[in-house]
Amino acid sequence: MLTPSVFVLAKCLEKTGSYVPGDLESRICVQKRIYLLQALGLDLKYGFDWDLYGPYSSDLAKDAACYNELMSEVDSRVKDIKITAKASSVFEKANELMALPNNYDQLTSWLELLASIHFLSESRTAGDLTAAGELLRRKPKFQDQQEIINAAEERLQAVGLL
Repeated sequence: MLTPSVFVLAKCLEKTGSYVPGDLESRICVQKRIYLLQALGLDLKYGFDWDLYGPYSSDLAKDAACYNELMSEVDSRVKDIKITAKASSVFEKANELMALPNNYDQLTSWLELLASIHFLSESRTAGDLTAAGELLRRKPKFQDQQEIINAAEERLQAVGLL
């Protein structure tokens, strides 16, 4: 069903990057982009839990599926949605945060790192591993990527998310 949240999602994707419907990597990127937008202060009302690829929202997945089905109709109407100055500022900060570092070309993994480190830093309790330590415990595929993990932590710190 076409709800206002589908139009808001489409506008967020328009402002933060391209989208290829149906592709797993694009679906992961959608989840991470929206998670990071919320972390930066855009209230989109999605709840996130931990999943295989990091923060995941089933409500967001439903909205994204609806968007996939009705993309041409949504896109034709989303151009008319105006954004506030606050939202514009969040989009600008989000694009700086999510931009690939010069030495890395894997967008999906980069967004997964950013969102996962932030999610884990927000959900850990005193005495736990650092967010990066917990990330490596949960996602061993990043074991040999300490340099890019450090870059993600620095980027998150630069925008006030760590």
